Amino acid sequence: MTRKLTYCMGLVLLLLSLAVTLTLPKQSHAMPATTTSCTNSPGCVAYQLWNSGVSDHGSATNVQMSGANDTYFAEYIYDASTHATERVGVEKGSGFCPGSNLHWFYQDSSSNGTTTGCPGDVNTNDINNGIFLSISYYVSNGGGFFFVAEGNFDAPCPATNPCSIGDSNGPTPFTASIYYVENQTGSFTGHHMWGIDFSRNQYFNNGVWAFDGTSGSQVRTHSGCSSNCTPPQMYWKTPPNGNSNNGGDLYACLYDSTSNSCTIGS
Repeated sequence: MTRKLTYCMGLVLLLLSLAVTLTLPKQSHAMPATTTSCTNSPGCVAYQLWNSGVSDHGSATNVQMSGANDTYFAEYIYDASTHATERVGVEKGSGFCPGSNLHWFYQDSSSNGTTTGCPGDVNTNDINNGIFLSISYYVSNGGGFFFVAEGNFDAPCPATNPCSIGDSNGPTPFTASIYYVENQTGSFTGHHMWGIDFSRNQYFNNGVWAFDGTSGSQVRTHSGCSSNCTPPQMYWKTPPNGNSNNGGDLYACLYDSTSNSCTIGS
């Protein structure tokens, strides 16, 4: 009897020592994923309007290229004013350019008409990697716009030899209305579009590139919701403050409505 009691006491002490050294996992009450529908026009759209308060002649950004198996997907920047609207970026599906694959595009739309450049499909190695996009202008031969679209593996409109569209509105400055856009059509659950960021955001003025200095306004829409909807998620992780932070850092992603923040690359 004594030996049995001694054994039981030893077992109790062993279990107590394990309880001290082991930490049991806490029960997690995660919010279940929800299905988000972006199937109706205009789909899920997020855009950030940046306005410097000065006239500009173009814009530029570095951004990760996303890829999506959706009916339509687009990621681009555009400058807008009363006299012209300029866009450059990538899209999947027939929007600015025809084609079901992810492809590059650039476009000039003004009182002189609309011209769209379709330089071809994206190299798949550039998906989920950084690309550079920019819009600027020229004055020779009546004026027009330059477009740069280049990745690490594919550069249909490289900075050393940009694509261009002639337009007499080119030399006229914009009113500094620069938009950063992500647009998707389809239904999804959970983390659908990885987190990306628009960084080194710049505008072009008086022949000089300068980093964005103010954050502007922001709108997020999707089917059944007209303003500041989630998803899409888009927000300034670091609001732009000129040279001190290289034009800020704008985060964007397409997660379901259980999340209000983005994680870059996941």
